[in-house]
Amino acid sequence: MDGRTQKQCLAALRGEITPADLGSVSLRLCVLHGIRQHDGFGAELRCSHSPPKASYSSSLIRALNARDIMSNRIPDIERACAVAGYVGLFKKLELLPEVSIAEEAGDCAVAGNEGSSTIYDIIIRQPLKFSVLDDYARSSQLDNPRHVVGLNGDTALKPEPAGDDMTRLLYSLLPADLPIGNKNVLILMAAYYGDLDAVVRGIYHNTMFAIPLTSTISVIHRAILAHFIINNDLSRITDTLPIDALPYMVWYPDRAHPATYAELVRRRPEMNFQWGQIGPYEGLEADAGPIDLFIELEEVSQRS
Repeated sequence: MDGRTQKQCLAALRGEITPADLGSVSLRLCVLHGIRQHDGFGAELRCSHSPPKASYSSSLIRALNARDIMSNRIPDIERACAVAGYVGLFKKLELLPEVSIAEEAGDCAVAGNEGSSTIYDIIIRQPLKFSVLDDYARSSQLDNPRHVVGLNGDTALKPEPAGDDMTRLLYSLLPADLPIGNKNVLILMAAYYGDLDAVVRGIYHNTMFAIPLTSTISVIHRAILAHFIINNDLSRITDTLPIDALPYMVWYPDRAHPATYAELVRRRPEMNFQWGQIGPYEGLEADAGPIDLFIELEEVSQRS
């Protein structure tokens, strides 16, 4: 055994590093020992970019399942079939076409597992699909599975780079079953164009998406207020609204009716500064007070 293999064996025995190449019998035995002795070690072997060969993958999956049981976790046999590509066992189980199983299988199919690809195709072809396992709520609905339209990326998988299939969806109709891959590019684009469902989903599913939003809630709230103002709706502008919650830009991308700005300044004189940005475009005095402003706006409104 050379020095490099010896180091890999020691790292596997200690549960530190999973070898990328499991071609050596000695390495596989050390990995099996590491899996049984160290909870969480080798979990990536269930589905990796370089999946274990079928000749010894079953022993690794069994070891991972045994480790789950010893750690008081019930191994997910259905998704284990999808990961390992056990087509025969999957068919014998006669399972519902479950979306999380399909997404697990699809993720491993991308890594080159032909059995996983077959399982993925079996589920995708079904006219009805169900959601039994919820990774994010860590729950299952065995007695009352929920019918879903198709795959939507709700399964907790190792993120993959966004490929051509994903970027193509930015300018085409979404299919019933989203392709396997990193959905972040779709979430960000939908959020940019104001899809609230996408924003909420991004918060629930992506920590790095949610963190910056914690400091921008006030910005979002001001943008909402500005949108209603330029659409002549002042119902949310109240006396109790904090000054720092008032929006700044209330003249773009549209401009409200002049009477709306007069009422806005009457309700909140602090907004007179904003009128200083709008008045010159309306042919009015930028330093007009609320009363003079109202009179001037009325004249502009009558002329128009």
